[in-house]
Amino acid sequence: MEITDAAIQELAEVFPLKLKVLNLSGCGKITDAAVAILSKRCLFLKSLELRECRLLTAESMRLLGACTRLEVT
Repeated sequence: MEITDAAIQELAEVFPLKLKVLNLSGCGKITDAAVAILSKRCLFLKSLELRECRLLTAESMRLLGACTRLEVT
């Protein structure tokens, strides 16, 4: 089973304040839309792994800039 934008939306709706760490590395179906959802709903997200998410663009990086709790490593 592959993680999709719809799955991320569901996750963000169910756990918006509890989601602090998320590893989506290798999830080839994730797009900027999923990152937009995370950046708007998951205000306490501290760690987000996005390695090899090939559908993401510079827009995702712009969106993540608004996540003030996100630690860049």
